[in-house]
Amino acid sequence: MNPKNYEISPGRTKFCLNGLWEFAPGQDGITVLPAEWDPAPIKVPSPYNINAFTPSHIRRYGGDETYVQGADFRLYPEYPPSWERAKCGFYKRNITVTEEMLDERIFLHFDAVGFHCMFYVNGVRIAETMEAFLPIELEITDCIHPGENEIIAACENAGYLMYKGKDGRNRLDYPRGSFWGEFVSGIWQDAWLITRPKAYVDDIFAVSDVYKRELNIKFTSKNADGCAI
Repeated sequence: MNPKNYEISPGRTKFCLNGLWEFAPGQDGITVLPAEWDPAPIKVPSPYNINAFTPSHIRRYGGDETYVQGADFRLYPEYPPSWERAKCGFYKRNITVTEEMLDERIFLHFDAVGFHCMFYVNGVRIAETMEAFLPIELEITDCIHPGENEIIAACENAGYLMYKGKDGRNRLDYPRGSFWGEFVSGIWQDAWLITRPKAYVDDIFAVSDVYKRELNIKFTSKNADGCAI
């Protein structure tokens, strides 16, 4: 793996997973893993369809047509043009887990992945998410073993949920934020591997009272079974 690691507190370490991952474009959805991978690697973080973001095109809205002049550059010129036409994409990399790390609890953390995603560890699907902007955290303690472990993030944008309304216009019922949230597909923010103690503080909330000169701290913690205590 050889990532840079950050000691964030005793028993807690963050390993940065940014860098070059293997990639495979797809056309048939994210439920079946690819048999072959593209010779070109992909940079994490970056959407695999980033070069398709601003092509020149006709935009139809409210019965009117407008020609949108796209950019005259490619943000990642090394990405093959076929990635721009892919309906989905698969990111893959291996991570090395030591015996000492298995004494802790281990999590995958993605600051943002768009949009509809399935996550696989050693070929087994462990989670499915629909979120383009908020962090995603997955515990993988029971899915890994000492040595090399394979991580795959399979992604497709919100367009797969789009349908034609009675008026013939494209509709999307699922909230996806801005136009970027509808378009983006892939790991477009930082990725991390995090270790924590068997029992750890999960969330902290501070409540202040200036009149009483008090500061009350509330927190939730999780035990070794993952239950809040």
